[in-house]
Amino acid sequence: MKRQAKFSKLLSLALIFCTALALTLTFHLPSSAAEEPEIVWGASDGELTEGGTLYEACVAAYDGTGVYFRLQKDITRDSAMEPWILANVITLDLSGHTLSLKNGFGIIGGGLILEDSVGDGELIASDGAALFVSTSDTEFSTITINGGTLIGKEAIHAYSPCEFRLVGGTLCGSRYGDVHISDTNATVIVTGSTFTSSVAAFAYGAGGVIDLSNATGNAYTIKVLGTMMVNTMETDKVILPDGFALFDDEDTKIANATVQLNEIVTAKQELPAGGPDTDDPGNSGNESSDDKNDSGVIVIIIFIVIAILSAGAFIFVWFYKRKKETENKNENEPENEIENETENKAE
Repeated sequence: MKRQAKFSKLLSLALIFCTALALTLTFHLPSSAAEEPEIVWGASDGELTEGGTLYEACVAAYDGTGVYFRLQKDITRDSAMEPWILANVITLDLSGHTLSLKNGFGIIGGGLILEDSVGDGELIASDGAALFVSTSDTEFSTITINGGTLIGKEAIHAYSPCEFRLVGGTLCGSRYGDVHISDTNATVIVTGSTFTSSVAAFAYGAGGVIDLSNATGNAYTIKVLGTMMVNTMETDKVILPDGFALFDDEDTKIANATVQLNEIVTAKQELPAGGPDTDDPGNSGNESSDDKNDSGVIVIIIFIVIAILSAGAFIFVWFYKRKKETENKNENEPENEIENETENKAE
């Protein structure tokens, strides 16, 4: 009997354990499976077949199974994240969310297209550049910024051979400029994008090219930070739009020279030698023929207006005098009639 009671007790405990395990699986597994992934990815924006954590997305970018990546929620990492080693050119859509990483988002090789299909999406680095191309002498990366706001000590940093195409988005570098170039084989091509740094739009380190030939902005500042090996910038490293030139902090044009360490220059539209109102650069500020013609027309118009006003005033005064004379005449006529009647009676 004791053995049977003991067996029954063990059976009851086993049933309780199995029930508890079943309940745990029932309540927890569906919840975990239904939890929204941090990021989804796939072969294109219309084929987002996989989803998971940011780290799992990094693996998918490395092995080439992911080409298009879209954030599903705000993501924050307080620890440093390794750069993504890319097999292809991938697209990262912020989709209106914030990706906040301690050291920013970095890539090696391949290429990146940054987009924000919803708006208000942000890529933030608490300590470093929001987006950077990591150190690699053998891998060349291409990066296109179409949207999103990039916030960090630099918005962008080119540590390695790469080509940045700045088409859209907003760049916010708080310490070293919006774009920091520190590789001789890095090129930054500006066609759009909004620059906000009060330090400089571009921080020029060891080298590279700043191509502004198709830029839509009015002015861009460049600060030469330099390195231990390189502490100047050759002016031919800045490709300017037609009509633009480089100017120093005293607004003096710089041509065929080097810019020294810690100097800030501005790429902006060059005014004609005679000033903003001259058509001929060698005019020394004299009025152009068009300006003279315009001035002559204005003088004639003013003369005509004065003549019309004078004629109007003369006519008004003439009519006013005639009216007064008529009124006086009418007032005097009854008196004359009374005097005449009196004289006739007296006779």
